Amino acid sequence: MNTRRDSRSNRVGLVLHAIDIVLSRLETLNPSPDVVALRAAALRHLLAAQTWERALPPLEEQERLMKRVLGLDVGTARLERAKSLQL
Repeated sequence: MNTRRDSRSNRVGLVLHAIDIVLSRLETLNPSPDVVALRAAALRHLLAAQTWERALPPLEEQERLMKRVLGLDVGTARLERAKSLQL
């Protein structure tokens, strides 16, 4: 078993899944400039992560993208919280 390849698959899968979740959550929000910006960023990050399936970038680049995806999650949570406070 090649643990390096398994680690790559797990990392790529985790990032792709996280982006998919963010995009799904954004779909539940009313259109706004913030939602549009987060969705555009999520799609950019999705394209970047999909390239990992061919060639895994250096660890520092992987960590930067994972932090950006986490930032998308936080931004989405803030919008969801604001929406729930308006109800």
